Amino acid sequence: MRALVLSALAAALLVAPASYAGRLDPSALPTIGGTAPAFGLEAFRARGEEETSKRVVQLDDFCGMRPGSTSTLLVAFVNNSTAEADFAALNQWARKYSRDGFVSIAISTESNQTAMSELAMKGRKSFPILDDSYGIVAQRYGINGAPFSLLLDNGCKVLGMSDQAVSVDADRLSSSIDERAKNERVLRKK
Repeated sequence: MRALVLSALAAALLVAPASYAGRLDPSALPTIGGTAPAFGLEAFRARGEEETSKRVVQLDDFCGMRPGSTSTLLVAFVNNSTAEADFAALNQWARKYSRDGFVSIAISTESNQTAMSELAMKGRKSFPILDDSYGIVAQRYGINGAPFSLLLDNGCKVLGMSDQAVSVDADRLSSSIDERAKNERVLRKK
């Protein structure tokens, strides 16, 4: 059953290779079922945080060696043009699925840190927004900027990926996250 669900998730999130042309490096992309590359990036300051505080967030804080209560992690590479809509979708999923172990991370690939910093300060975010303005993590993931997203399990294994903004791909992502949440509820009842 679990293998069937993972296969369905992978199929649901995979995007046709033609849309990858020029933006993705297939030889460097994480593989479905493979482990996502580790990273550590500084988070943009959220509303209410001290101006001098800079927090480093690592992938390992949410999955892999120290998954805590995380069952599903969405890593979303974002840009200024879709960030507000993407953040709204990420906040909505966090409210709906946090009890089921769903967590998300947004990674900005924008070189203009000021604009993303302002977006990060605007409104309440239930997830960290990380600064990859030099594109180091994006390159490690085989992409050339946003949008791009990966759905991971608590072991940092890749369940699926998409080269669309999370707000554009919200229907498919919602379906996959909902399926993972249902499975998590079943496991908790055992």
